[in-house]
Order: sequence, then structure tokens, then C-alpha cells
Amino acid sequence: MQLKGVNGQLDFRWTEAAIIPGIGEYQISSATQFSQVWDVTNPNFIVAKNNVGNLSEFSFKAVLGELREYVAINPNDYFTPIKINRSYVPNQDLKGTIFNDESGNFKDIDFVIITPAFLLQSALKLADHRATADGINVKVVTTDKIFEEFSSGKQDIAAIRNFVRYIYENASTEDKRIKYLCLFGDASVDYKDRIPNNNNTVPTYHTYRSDSTYRSFMSDDFFGNMDLEEGLMLANEKLDIAVGRILVDDVNLANAMVDKIISYDSKKSYGNWRNNFVLVSDDVDKSWEYSVLEKNLDILGDEVSLEKPTINVKKIHSDSYQQVASSGGDRYPEVNDEFKNAIEVGALVINYFGHGGEDGLASEYIFTKETGQDLKNKNRYPCMVTVTCEFTKFDNPQRVTAGELTFWNKEGGAISLVTTTRSISASVGVEFNQVLTPELFGYGLDIPNTPAEAVRISKNSIGSENRRVVFYIGDPSMHLAFPRQKIELTTINGIPIAQSTEVLKALDKVKLGGEILGSDDGMYGFSTPLATLHKFNGWADQFLGTPPEGLVDLYAVISGKALGGGWTVAYHDYSADESTATVDDLGSEINAVYAKKFAKNYKAGIKYAAYSAGDADAGKVDTDKVWLWVSAKF
Repeated sequence: MQLKGVNGQLDFRWTEAAIIPGIGEYQISSATQFSQVWDVTNPNFIVAKNNVGNLSEFSFKAVLGELREYVAINPNDYFTPIKINRSYVPNQDLKGTIFNDESGNFKDIDFVIITPAFLLQSALKLADHRATADGINVKVVTTDKIFEEFSSGKQDIAAIRNFVRYIYENASTEDKRIKYLCLFGDASVDYKDRIPNNNNTVPTYHTYRSDSTYRSFMSDDFFGNMDLEEGLMLANEKLDIAVGRILVDDVNLANAMVDKIISYDSKKSYGNWRNNFVLVSDDVDKSWEYSVLEKNLDILGDEVSLEKPTINVKKIHSDSYQQVASSGGDRYPEVNDEFKNAIEVGALVINYFGHGGEDGLASEYIFTKETGQDLKNKNRYPCMVTVTCEFTKFDNPQRVTAGELTFWNKEGGAISLVTTTRSISASVGVEFNQVLTPELFGYGLDIPNTPAEAVRISKNSIGSENRRVVFYIGDPSMHLAFPRQKIELTTINGIPIAQSTEVLKALDKVKLGGEILGSDDGMYGFSTPLATLHKFNGWADQFLGTPPEGLVDLYAVISGKALGGGWTVAYHDYSADESTATVDDLGSEINAVYAKKFAKNYKAGIKYAAYSAGDADAGKVDTDKVWLWVSAKF
């Protein structure tokens, strides 16, 4: 390649070098002013070739087979650094402060929210809610501070991962490592803001290749692979923390999505809809689709019914309905109605399995963009599982998807999505559904893991790289609103358990009584002001009025006879029905009584109560009480 020198610096490349093997020679005439030629292909590893003696004709050789970038250097024309307006960057000291609590003491972190600075207040609102509702330690950090401390101010997804890994590695113990990561912002395929109205607020990982919707993908898994030597997004790399993304790119939308989450966790979202699970399958267009799509989904529904009998399973199989031909193609109008009605009536989980795309579900469009944005199911928000292709391909700012519109719906839609951003194979889809369902519903557990944690565990059990296209959209620390089952047994045949001495026998008819002293969002406890309350919830009289957090009283009673009299000992363990960040343990109590008849008509006894206080903010103190009595009956 022949070049001719000019005044100043000379940058050059030979594009054909990328496709020609062997050794090539670059020749520069009029090269007296050039002291060196720099190979700047890798800016972090620059190699210089010296023009010894400032020869007029200068040449050098290089290995061909790849495109390389060069600059001929004129020492009399070096670029001069320009001082920018913001020339001073304050020290963020994230490493020195991230683990500090309000008092400056070390405290392990459960949940990290990463957001751009303009969405900070919305993210802080979510963090405050989660800390209050679940009692977990949440930290919110802006992307600019992460970039300035971990990548010298440059937008770099590795900086975000390295920051998260710093928190993961520096926990006090392994079991106290960070559990949840929320990327609070949208992402785009355009890292350089060339697309109009670009919204790359919290960037995600993209593969180098972009020629296939199956092998080319984006993934937030990059931020959750924490092990040493991970970070290359190889197929064997596993998620160590649950990652979720809240797709927002302006303050109004961010506030609306946070309000939706807060509402989902509140009492106004209570209802029997929380027991509903809806399955929707695509119709069968090819022979293999019956067993792969429809039958597999049907089996999952039967499995949930067996493992979780309190869940009401509704199945909507498209092939069970009449297909109608229209000018736009085949349609299932009844399925559209059933699908929409099932969401608006309310369901905890909606699971669709079949074909789909950015504009909706199934080639018959049984769910469309318009469906997602028009849903009216406020305070009855489902987690929508859509194992299909590209339903929430959110990294193209110029094309909004049906998944995004469903999530953004302020009057309904979904509280979260387990969804795909690129094409997923049927085999991986079947496997993912099969491993996700037990985790999502928590087979054998009273309190299942969060959906994001269920996604993490499920993805880790799948070997195919195609699993990377599955995303969790929503708050990764949020639990599904499964109804809590709290009924306490208090009487047998109308007699308080503490006083009952009846021995229950086979085939006896027994009347059991119980009570739930619930709490109204942790503000007002259920109360019975006209009742005789001393004989319930311990004799120390600590709970004559139900606490604002509600009361769960777990107790055990034993009775016997001694010295001609009868004795009873009871142990109570008290806890809040709706725990707060500072009140959960309401203490414990031991009750004991001994009574004995004498002289035919008389009875004497002694009764003792010892209450031990729990959490300080519950406002209780240790209390001991003793009673002596004598009664006469004629």
C-alpha cells in the first residue's frame, strides 16, 4: 500500500488487508515530518514503528488477515488537550461507602437498584417501599457514579457488573450476599445515541453478531454472573443473583410503575383473583405442535392443581374454539375475549405458550398491542409468562412491542413479565416452562421465591445458550401475591384450648374454633372491645387490644394432675400478622395454673403469667403476674 505524507497527522487503513493472507508492506513517501507510525487498532495497546533518521521514504511490514488502524505521527503537530466545562470529577467513593448504614456502620446489602440520575427519585421511592414492606436493606446508585468510579466516566456495561460484583464479594458472609439487582431504566441497541429518541438509559449486554434473532441477543444475565472467570457470557456461566429490569425512560412512567408495585403489595389488591392461574396455548398448525405446545402446557396445569390444591387452574386452548376466516387472516375472536376477560377478572399468573412476536401472540393475534394497553384490571395485576418469540424486544426505540405496552399499562396490564426478547426454540421453551412452574408456585413451600429468583434458578438448570433471551421485567425483589393462610385454633367444643381437658377420640364429633387477628396494612389491628379478653392470648394481658401490626399467637398447652389437684401449663409465641421493618417479634409468654378442691364446697388455686417482650418498637416490657384465689360453691 502506497501513501504520501501531508502536513500534520496522517491516519490510514487498508480495508482489503482483512481478506488477504500473508505479509503486507506499507510505503509512505514525503515522510520526513513523521517520526513514528502508531498501530492504534487496540487503543489500550499501541505499538510504534520508528522512522529512524526521518527518512523521506519510509516503509514497514505487517501481518495481513485483519483490518488494522494506523496513524503517522508528526511531533510538531500533537493534538492539544482542551479543558472542558466540567473538568473536575468529585470522588464518588462507592467502594468506601456502599455498605454504610444511616449511622455509618457496615450493613450487608440485599437489593441494589441501578438507575440514571434523572430517575433517582422514583427509584428511591421503590427502595423505601421495599425496605418498609419486606425489611430488606436496599441501596440505589446512579449510573454516572458507577461509570466514573469503575470505568473512568465511560459508559461501560462491565463497570456495572464490576460494581455489583464488588458488593457480592465483600458481604460479611456468603449467605448475606446481595440477592436482587434491579436495572431501573430502558435499554437500546444504540450505545452512541444515533437513533432519534434513543432511550439507552441503563445499557444491557449485546452479542457481537447481529445476523440472527436466535443467536444474536441481548441479556441482563451479564450483570448476575458473579463467579471468578465469568463475564464472557459462555453457555456454562450461571446466574448468582436474581436480575430484573423495570422498563422506564421518563419520570412520569417511572412513578406510575412504582405506584403500581406499591398498590400490588397493598390491601386494596386483596381478592380471590390471587388463587387463579390461567394457561393459554396456541393452536396446532403442524403435527408436532400438539405434543410440544398444547399437551405440555396442559400437563403443567394438572401438575399445579395437584401440587397446589388452593390454586384454580383455567385452561384456554385455542383449538377448543371456532376459528374464523377474515380479510386479515384466520382469527379466534372467542379466544381473544376469553384471554382478555381472564386477565380483567384477575389472575395471579398468566402463562402463554406458542408462537408470537413483537406485535402480539399467535399468528391469529389472540393478544395484540391494543389488548395490552387497553386492559382494565387495576389492582388485579398478573405475572405474565410468555414463552414465545420477541414479545418484549425492548431494545429497539423505534418499535414498541406488545410486551412493553402490557407492562406500561397504568390502569391494568401486568405487574411483571417473564418474557423473551429474541427468538426461542420450542425445545428450550418447553424445558424452561417445566422447570419454571415448580419454582414459580413454590412446590412444597409456604412462601415461594420471588418470580425473578424462580427465573434465575430455572435458567441455571438449562444448558442451552438460548436461555439468555428470557428476561424478568419488573421488581426482582417482589413476591407474588399468594394469599397468606393464617387461621389459629382457639377452642374445642366451645371451650378455650387452655381450659379444655377433653380427650378426643376416633369418630368423635368435635367443634373447633379459631381466630384471625389481622392487620390493616400494619396500621390498625382487629379488635373486639366488648369481649372478655383476659382468657385469650395469654394471662399477662399484653394483648387486650390487638397491635396495629395484627397478632399471630402460636401456643402449646399441657395439663395433668398432681397432689389431688389439676395443673395446666401453656406457652405462647407472639408475632406480627403484617411485619414492619422494626416490628415482627411480639414476645413470648408462659402461663401456669394449679387448682385443688377441699372441704367439698371449696376450691383454691394459684395462677402465674410471665411475659417476655420482643422487638423494642412493639412497645412492650417484661411482665410477671401472680393470682391467688379461693372460691366456694353451695
